[in-house]
Amino acid sequence: MPHRLPQADLPPAVRRVLDAVKRRIRAYVVVEGIALVIAFLGTAFWLGLLVDWSFEPSPFVRQIAWLVLSISAGLLAYRYLLRRFAVPISDSAAAALLERRFPLLNEHVLTAVAVAASPDQGASLHPELVYETQQSAAHAVATVRPAELFNRAPLIRAISAASLLFGSIILFALLSHDTFAFWIQRIALSSEPWPRRVSLEVVGFRA
Repeated sequence: MPHRLPQADLPPAVRRVLDAVKRRIRAYVVVEGIALVIAFLGTAFWLGLLVDWSFEPSPFVRQIAWLVLSISAGLLAYRYLLRRFAVPISDSAAAALLERRFPLLNEHVLTAVAVAASPDQGASLHPELVYETQQSAAHAVATVRPAELFNRAPLIRAISAASLLFGSIILFALLSHDTFAFWIQRIALSSEPWPRRVSLEVVGFRA
């Protein structure tokens, strides 16, 4: 008779796949969340530069803008990074994701997880049935690639936007160092107005 795993245990192959799914979910959330925050701050950098150069708001107005920006960035980070990262990912949730993405699993993984999560229920089942369920789950996940579980389009868009905006700021700092430095001073609530070139012309005067 073949060796049977304890009823409360998942087959190692299933455990590895479930753990990989959880790690990838965490990584997806972290990378996307950070990229969205960077993209938001990069957009705020350029819009702030445009508004400040055009209207030269007072330090008090800029201080209010700083407060609004900080709150907005904090809410964005909380919604797309902290809150999602803090959500616990159970084996059953990871198995449900796999089953929805890979219908060929035929609920073998969900069943194996359910039996492992409820030892009392598993004890009421025939050992041969439990063993066959575990083996079916192990064979089903053999061809599963956790990387194919996710839609990468939103992540790619977020990373691309963050990279473009961050790169443009670095390029701006390198090519227009004086303007960049002065904008940083304005961000730090300097009261110094923007240096502007003024052309004077005296009507009717001929040299």
